[in-house]
Amino acid sequence: MSRMFIVLTPLLSIITLASCSSAPKYSGKEVGFQIVDSLEAGNPEKAEQLFEEIRKSQSHRNGSYPVLFEAGTEAYQQGNYLVAAGHYRFLADHYDDRGGSSLALAFSLFMARAVAETTTPTLQEELAHAVQILRREGAHSPWIDLIDAQNLIDSGNSRAAKGRLQSFRTSWDGEPRTLGPYIEDLEHAVASTR
Repeated sequence: MSRMFIVLTPLLSIITLASCSSAPKYSGKEVGFQIVDSLEAGNPEKAEQLFEEIRKSQSHRNGSYPVLFEAGTEAYQQGNYLVAAGHYRFLADHYDDRGGSSLALAFSLFMARAVAETTTPTLQEELAHAVQILRREGAHSPWIDLIDAQNLIDSGNSRAAKGRLQSFRTSWDGEPRTLGPYIEDLEHAVASTR
């Protein structure tokens, strides 16, 4: 028995050291703040490295999620839609939240497009991808049809955009009312490109 103990003691020490060295150095919340800082500094590679440190720890991932989501929400509320989109994109790529961050990403990209004079190929591609993910996830929101309609208009696909606008109109409750002129503009854009 003592011989077995002598053999196992060094082995247990090695296992203990290995498990300690693989534990994340910081709490999930702290890593979340570091990921936010990296994303906002334009360093997604660093954000990926930080996430890798906590990928295997459910509690660390759970601790970082609200930090990232709150940072996205704050940027969105300040009108920094592309910054918000960066946070939500990271969340959508790394966390399974049943479409919450995917929908927030789509809204952020849509708002970035809505306030812009014109779109860019990159923004069009990202919007199309965000809508595709939401539909694949089974998200049901009339807003997805509106987002898709805007993107289809930008892509020159007026026929499909008209269908999305009609689908949106049938389920839209009229609120917010300030959206009315925007929808009318989209309908005019569809009608003028026949």
